[in-house]
Amino acid sequence: MVNWHKAGHEKVKITAAFNIEGSDVFGLWSAPSLMIYGTQFDEPIINELIRGIDPGKMDHASVTGQRELVLGVLKQVKNKKTIISERNVYECKEVRPLKVQVPGEMLFADMNDIDTLSEMSFQFQKEEYGDRLEKNIDEMRNEVVIPAIRKQNLLKWVDKGVIKSILQVSISDVNAPSIMHFFTKEEVRKQGYGYALAWHATNDVLFEYESCGLVTKRNYIPSNKTFQNVGYEKVYDWIKVIVEPARQ
Repeated sequence: MVNWHKAGHEKVKITAAFNIEGSDVFGLWSAPSLMIYGTQFDEPIINELIRGIDPGKMDHASVTGQRELVLGVLKQVKNKKTIISERNVYECKEVRPLKVQVPGEMLFADMNDIDTLSEMSFQFQKEEYGDRLEKNIDEMRNEVVIPAIRKQNLLKWVDKGVIKSILQVSISDVNAPSIMHFFTKEEVRKQGYGYALAWHATNDVLFEYESCGLVTKRNYIPSNKTFQNVGYEKVYDWIKVIVEPARQ
């Protein structure tokens, strides 16, 4: 967000920034988006946020950040509120011993797989975002899959020549790796393919980096369990809430 602001991004302008003294709570307004983050807070800190933000006057906004902070602030909002997304943020510093051996191997994705990868990536997006799809299958192919193949950061688990699971390893501008774009074909789930791919990919990342992160749906038990079995530990609760405009 800050980088986009500094670069003069037309649609991203930080209109206000704040922090609460005596805590690690901070926030950014990029109207109509409000972002509130922190890990060390209590009821007085939330009340301080409420006094500073005055959510009672909030008529339309997208509010994201630490789940309890966001929900605490939005208690004061009378407008209709809709939870759009809730996520668990995980970090792994050491993989657990490999629990099961599954047939196949981890490989880099390549252009020979483009049709299968594009379809799997599109299905991932459908499961992840539902009716809030941002890209059609051709856009996923051209804007996500092909660039990832070229960067060699899209991995696949292949068994007898068939792709069973995929994921992407992303390295941020601050040199922090994370797992994303994780998808296993529905017909082969619960067979260990996704777990094997996540374990081996994370293990390889930890040869070069101190830790690896990822974000997954808060209440989707299979993926949460898979990552916990690999060795990921939950470090953060994230939420996105839309405050609807008041009815005229």
